[in-house]
Amino acid sequence: MKNKVKNPENYCPHCDAKLKARWENITKGQLNMLAKFRDAITVKNENSIHLQSDINFSKNEFANFQKLRYSGLVAKCEQSGYWLLTKRGAAFLRNEIFLPKGVLVFRNRIQKYHEHKVNLMAVMKNNEPYWYKREDYVWETVDIIDFEMDAYDWINFDKKGQGFLKF
Repeated sequence: MKNKVKNPENYCPHCDAKLKARWENITKGQLNMLAKFRDAITVKNENSIHLQSDINFSKNEFANFQKLRYSGLVAKCEQSGYWLLTKRGAAFLRNEIFLPKGVLVFRNRIQKYHEHKVNLMAVMKNNEPYWYKREDYVWETVDIIDFEMDAYDWINFDKKGQGFLKF
């Protein structure tokens, strides 16, 4: 197996941190994870899911789940390991809204949104997703993107700017 040689232009000479941003696009796999997450909410009947104990994700799904927050489809709760489905995520699963195809991420922060917009059908390239059920959306979900953050004391932010909801 060949050892990959780092391109010195892509890394900081002092701390070895990456200096290049990456595009994170919405994929079919991410939407399948989002559908599994939504199904776990339906079973639990509560919009607060612990990824390791409330849902049966594969290692790959568990490792990549956090990428859904870049598009505002899920939000991390203040309580460790718990996540919630946002209004935006539920609306995207119902094919009601369009989102940027992807986001440019640098050091876990969004730098730019893709100009091209997609909906669920464009990502899935299908007429009707197999998980679509109207009765699954009988409660109101919280979308932290819709709120002015200073007005709510139940939202905290860490040093990196990651928002957490208190329950």
